[in-house]
Amino acid sequence: MGEVPGARAELDRLGHALRTQLLDLITLLTPGADLTLLFLDEPTPVDEDHPSAHHYATTFRGKRPDSVTAADTVRHAAALLANSGWEVSESREVNRTLVAAYRNRCTLELRIPDHTPTILYSANTPAFPLPE
Repeated sequence: MGEVPGARAELDRLGHALRTQLLDLITLLTPGADLTLLFLDEPTPVDEDHPSAHHYATTFRGKRPDSVTAADTVRHAAALLANSGWEVSESREVNRTLVAAYRNRCTLELRIPDHTPTILYSANTPAFPLPE
């Protein structure tokens, strides 16, 4: 996979936009979360089989306030993302709801358990070939 002209600039642009959106979500849905634990500053290789393919990707855990229900968190997350121009879907998993959002080939997922306050955030950009 060869380098594509402008790939790093586009990857960085998408990574910055994704990080900004993720920070907004974490701050609003899980106030008080330690944002120094959010690692989304540099692109990483997608996998060992494609060492030149890089993306921005992270997972982060936050705790919703005890006064906010899981259902309210799902509604709030979906509304925040939709209002920011993301295509949003919700699906039920075992004892939790998955809020998935897509925009500009980027993905944001929030797994919101029914009975525990921990929210798992996952985010990634598409992969771009970068020089090795």
